[in-house]
Parts: sequence; C-alpha cells; structure tokens
Amino acid sequence: MLHSPLLDALRLLRTQVPETRALTSGEMAQLLSQGNVFHPGCQVLAGPDFHGDTVHGNRFQGRVVLGGQVYHSVLEDVELGPGVSIDRCSLVRRVRVEAGASLRNSSVDCSSTTSYGLGTEIKAGLETRGREIPIWDAMTLSDGVRYLSDGTLKAEVLALLTDVPFDRSVVGPQVQMINAPWVDRVFLGPGTRILGAQRIDEVTVLSSLDEAVVVGAGVHVTKSVLQWGVVVDSAAQVSRSILLEYSGAERQALVTESLLGPNTVVGAGEVTASFLGPFVGFHHQSLLIATWWPEGRGNVGYGANIGSNHTSRAPDQELWAGEGTFFGLGTAVKFPANFQEAPYTIVASGVVTLPQRLGLPFSLIHQEPSEFPGARGLNRVIPGWVLRENVYLLLRNEGKFFQRNRARRHTFDLRIFRPEVVDKLWKAREILGSIKGKPVYTHEDHPGVGKNYLLEADRLAAVATYGEFLEYAALKLYYEAHHPKSGGEQELHGWLSGLFDRLGLDFEAAQANFEAYFRREELLWTSSLRAKERDDLRGSLIIPDYVSVHRLAEDDEFLRTKQQELAQIQEKIFF
Repeated sequence: MLHSPLLDALRLLRTQVPETRALTSGEMAQLLSQGNVFHPGCQVLAGPDFHGDTVHGNRFQGRVVLGGQVYHSVLEDVELGPGVSIDRCSLVRRVRVEAGASLRNSSVDCSSTTSYGLGTEIKAGLETRGREIPIWDAMTLSDGVRYLSDGTLKAEVLALLTDVPFDRSVVGPQVQMINAPWVDRVFLGPGTRILGAQRIDEVTVLSSLDEAVVVGAGVHVTKSVLQWGVVVDSAAQVSRSILLEYSGAERQALVTESLLGPNTVVGAGEVTASFLGPFVGFHHQSLLIATWWPEGRGNVGYGANIGSNHTSRAPDQELWAGEGTFFGLGTAVKFPANFQEAPYTIVASGVVTLPQRLGLPFSLIHQEPSEFPGARGLNRVIPGWVLRENVYLLLRNEGKFFQRNRARRHTFDLRIFRPEVVDKLWKAREILGSIKGKPVYTHEDHPGVGKNYLLEADRLAAVATYGEFLEYAALKLYYEAHHPKSGGEQELHGWLSGLFDRLGLDFEAAQANFEAYFRREELLWTSSLRAKERDDLRGSLIIPDYVSVHRLAEDDEFLRTKQQELAQIQEKIFF
C-alpha cells in the first residue's frame, strides 16, 4: 500500500483526545477582564499549556481549547497545542494548531471538508484530456510515470483519496506564519514557513523541521502539494500542481496542472500541463506547455516558446523532450515533437523546429539555409556535435547534478554515459550507417533525421564521434563496475559484455581496459581545458577586464575537480 505521511498524521489527529479541563470561575473572570469576548454557546477549555495572563483581546466562538499565547484574534472551533503563539489573526476557524506554531497577522480557515489538494489532476504532457494523473502527498517521479499503466497503483491511490477527507485545517509543530491573509483547507507540516503569501487554499505541505518548505511574499498556491524542501517565493503562482522535493517556483512564475521534479525550479516563466523531471533549468521569461519530460536535466532559455497553443491549432498536441535537451534563446518548438531518442541535443538560439521525431543524440539543430532539393526550409542537424565540440559543458553539468542533488526520496543515476543513453548512441550510429552515398539526407532517407537536413560530412563525422564515445562509455562503465564508488552500481555484466563484443573490445583484458579508459579520460580533460582556454581567449579579446572578473581555465572548479579525479583513477590503475 502507498505510504502517506498526510494520512498517518490525520489518523493520529482523529484518534487523539486532547487533555482539557473547564475554566475555573476565576480564570473566566480574568479572561473577561482582559478584553476577551465569548459568543453565546461558546465552550472555552484549558489545554495543558493554558495561562490566563497570556490571552488578551480575543473573540471566541464554538469549542476552543486554549494554550500558549493568544492576542487580539478571532478563534472559532480551534484546538491549540502547547507553546502556540497567535497574534492579531483576523480568523482562526476549524483549525488544529500544533505545539510551537506561531501565527501573526494571518487568517487560517477550513471552509469545508477537504482533501488538502490530494486527488487534483495534473495533465501530464497534454493540455486536453487523456493523460491525467491525480496527485497525492508522497508521490515520486517514478510513481507518476507508473500510474499511467499500473492498475494496482491506481487502485491504491483511489483508496488513499477515499480515506483522506477531514474537516479541519492542520497547522503543524513549529510552523511560522506571518502576514498571510488567506489560508484555507491546508495541511502544513512541521517547520513550514508562510511569509507574506497572499493565498494558500486546498494545499498539502510536507515540510519537516530539517527540510522546511517556504512559501514567500505575494505567492498564490491552490489545489496543490508541496513536498519537502520546496520554496515558492516572490509572487509565484502554483495551481493544481505538485512540486516534488527541493523543487520550486520564483519571480512571478506560473505553474499550472504540472509536476515539477526534484531540484527543478521555475523562475519568471510559465509551465502548463507538463511533467518535468529533475534539474530542468528554467530561470527566464519563457513558455513551456504540454511537455512530457520525466528525464529532465535540460534547459529552457529566455524567450523560448514551447507550446501547442502558439500555432493557431487546437491544443491537442505535445512535446516529448529528451534528457538534457537545451532549448536556446528565442526558440520555438512546433508540436508534435519527440526528442526522447536524442538526449543532450541543443536547439540553437532563434531556431523554429518543425513537427518531428529526432533519433540522433548529442546533436545541434540550427538554422542554415540549404539549396539542396528537398532540404529547403529545413534546419540543419549536426549529430554528435555536443560530444565533439562542447563536452566541457556536458561533463560540467554532470558534475553540477551530483553536487546539487538534494533529493532524499528519489534515486537518480546522474551519470550521462549510462546504459540507456549508450543504447541510444548505438542506435543512432546504426541509423547513420544505414544511409550513405548522398550529399544531403532528410527524413525521407531515415525518419531519425527528423524534419531537418543532414550533410554527408556531418554524417561521417558523427559516425566517428559516436564510435569514439561508445568505446569511452564502455570502458568507463567497465572501470566503474570494477571500482564502484558507493556499491550501488547496477549489475551490468551481461549487457556490458555484449557491448564489448559489439565494439570489438576484449572484456577479459582488465588492466588493458583500465589503462585505455584512463587515456580517454585524459584526452577528455585536455579537450575540456582547451575549450575553456579558447573561451577565455575570445572573451579577453572582446571584454577589456575579462581576465580580472572571470574565472580562467586554470582556476575553473570543474576542471580542477576533474584533474583530481584523474589522479585518483591513475592511482587505482597503476599503483
């Protein structure tokens, strides 16, 4: 069965009988003398942390269990835990406030029985109906993918949603809430910080004291789930969505009917009806609609328009983005499109891509007019360009993913050259080997070329590049299988042995393979160093103070870390 921290907490609250007692006549007189008003039929009880001298200027209605400090507020059907502090709250109604929570200048309500946003449907990569996923509190990225085809999981989710509804908002231990005028039907986990949010309605927040969720100034969050470590700030709006652990939205971002994977933060732009995996960079004013991108690790540049409703057609098409896809400045992607077989492809600035299915990994797509018959109006695709010309950026990003991954409940293989990517490299080389003898190729020669044209020179270079990096990946995985960093590497013996056979490598020659791997790592480091040095030289020729304000190659953190790793590999292999 599904684990649900929310349901566990609600079951405990439903069965708990708080320790209370009636107020004495002296305590009642003291409260009246301190400006407190009791509506007719009101029942005010003392909790274990009740102190009459810390309750001033309030209005009470219904059943109220007092504890902690309460000043100048309106309380109706409320239970307060030990150490609670409530000050100048216009309404606290039908709420359980747990130990140590602090509410200032806010309003917290439970206007109706609620499921706290659970069961709200996101549209996973399709604006129209057809791929809906109901959200639940402890949902993971793999759960979301699995839900679409797993009947058992669907039944478990339905059972969970049946058990959740409750008639109280819950403000958990050590919650801090300041200047929040509209908080309704919420479950706020321990340590949640609500700091100036404008509206939070039908929301589950799975915060904890060491993984606090922060909802900041001007924010609107409705019918959504925010998991551990999430930050929603600076007037962002999140509606009918789930933000998985350590994701977020900021700088007036709009997130609607979507899932944001761990470590993905949307800033300034708009995400609608999309399913985004980890580490999607989205830090500028851009549009992303109807995108299925569970592998994530890509980038959406400023001004990118990736959406089905910018074409004048009905919003019934979609994009399947590939792992690590980089959508450059001002790009426009026409739907339908599928780049899943082309991971780590760059769509260059200003490019408008036509509807297509691309099967060439690590490619560059850019606009370059062609006079070849059949290629006019198409973009040029250069397969393997990223491996050949920009491997520094590629490996640097991989290092950043390892360094910045904060997710505790998701396990990612953050290596770029892992089996599923290697298989796509192999398949792409087979595609390029199956078409030859022409100066230019299009999708009519092979659908894997997509709605682009491919020059013969680029095909030949890509075949060589793919072959080179297939051997590198095989040797790297071989080394990692014999020298595991954490003991968590997958069992790949059969698959890896088969790859060695296909590449004509000797699987039994361990030392020779280790040495070959080290030499290739040296070459990659040298290539990365030269690429950075070229950037430094170009920058210094253009920007007068470039050398004094930029980190040069010799001080580049990634290159220095990579050099240290090389030394460690060398020590393991040769000593």
